[in-house]
Amino acid sequence: MTESPHTRNSGNHGITAVRDALNNLLVLLKIAMAALIAAFCMSGIRNLEQYEAAVIFRFGAIHGDAIEEPGLILALPFPIDEIRKVPARRTRIIESDTFWYAVTDDEAVGGKAAIPDTLNPETDGYVITADRGLIHVRSKLNYRIHNPIHHIVSHSDVAAALRHILDNAVLKTLSERTMADVLASKTSVSATITERVRDAAADMQLGVAVDPVDLALQWPRQLAGTMNEVVRANQETGRSLAEARIFAANQENEAIGKAAKVTATAMAAATRVVSRAEADAATFKKLYPIYRRNPNVIRSTLYQDRMRKIMANVDEVFIIDKKGNREIRLNLPRKRSQTQNKDTAVDAQ
Repeated sequence: MTESPHTRNSGNHGITAVRDALNNLLVLLKIAMAALIAAFCMSGIRNLEQYEAAVIFRFGAIHGDAIEEPGLILALPFPIDEIRKVPARRTRIIESDTFWYAVTDDEAVGGKAAIPDTLNPETDGYVITADRGLIHVRSKLNYRIHNPIHHIVSHSDVAAALRHILDNAVLKTLSERTMADVLASKTSVSATITERVRDAAADMQLGVAVDPVDLALQWPRQLAGTMNEVVRANQETGRSLAEARIFAANQENEAIGKAAKVTATAMAAATRVVSRAEADAATFKKLYPIYRRNPNVIRSTLYQDRMRKIMANVDEVFIIDKKGNREIRLNLPRKRSQTQNKDTAVDAQ
């Protein structure tokens, strides 16, 4: 059978079409391969945000230091290099209600619900204090990542580890104190819990910086009435103690003032006595040589001076004349001056 020219041309066209299709497919494959190679090479370039830090792992091992500057990161393509990012500059929050009572749906949205008669250990959390009291605790912890390498390699879930550390610190701290101490010293309790959380996080090398722990404390709701009376009694006791301290301070200040006044008066009197004694001693030293030379004159002078002072303070004077055997009485009514009274008082001292 002889092949017609039309059939021969149709076969040539088919072969040409298949060849062109194969050539186009080969071009597409080359383009796809080039795109894949380019994507593979570019996979090691990542962008680091302002709040992020990154660590490069090469074949599973840490390569270099942590990268904390924002911008592009150049690394080898995966799986040679692996880039792990962490939000190092963002504050993260962990809240724990492990030791809080169960909250109903109505209470969660701000509504009120009936308070059960007793605690349910299966749903209600609480801590037993040192004096065997029950108290509900809700804690909140803020932390930041300060060592990205430790944070990435230390634990698979750092947030869960910190929550367990927080619960353990709360349980240990409150079990060492009485309920009254816990309620009265919330700041001290929070400081102790914070210190224990920081120590545990440092021991586990979690690479985090912990802020002070915030606590919400509440005694069991079933005891609200009784505890309110206890609080009022404690407040009244505090007021009474404050008033007693104020009264004691006033009495002490008054006593100190009186003592200071008495001391000052005694010191002034002592100074006057010493000054007078020194003046008398100085006068005696001056008069003694004169007395030795003229004892009768000095004796007469002292006698007259003393008699002058005596006569200035009497109302009647008797003059007895030995020769005439007579007695003369002189009435000397007079009004003493303040100067005389002062001299008399000084002489009496």
